[in-house]
Amino acid sequence: MRTLSRSLNILVEKHLPSAFLFALILTIIAAAMGVFLGGVSVPEVANMWYAGFWNFLEFGMQMVVVLVTGYALAKAPLVNRLLAKFATIPKTQFAALTVVMVVSAILGIISWGLGFVGGTIIAIEVASAHRQLISASWSPRHTQRSSLRSPCL
Repeated sequence: MRTLSRSLNILVEKHLPSAFLFALILTIIAAAMGVFLGGVSVPEVANMWYAGFWNFLEFGMQMVVVLVTGYALAKAPLVNRLLAKFATIPKTQFAALTVVMVVSAILGIISWGLGFVGGTIIAIEVASAHRQLISASWSPRHTQRSSLRSPCL
């Protein structure tokens, strides 16, 4: 299995273009559509792109602050000890998955960033005790919408 995963990883890294290339191509397509379908001049498209860039930057920085705050809370000694204690509760794989999802959802209600980061931390803690449970580390992504402050709402 390890050999298969390494070979697939090498294949994807070799043939998948970079994210920057996708962003550049999509930007050119959007600009062309604005000019040809929207009836807007090229300088107007450039001005709109420039103004929109700063709005995206503002949103991106807000998300960074949410995630960094969630990380700081999840790594605080009290919360970290609680997460480690919760990770020792499950004795079966089903119980481990349930604990990870419930704790992630509860943390997500407090803060989206705390649910995302704290859920991942508890999934790692539980997975260290239950080696077969690596897939539970993805459960915070499924429970992140439970937050009252979620950007996905």
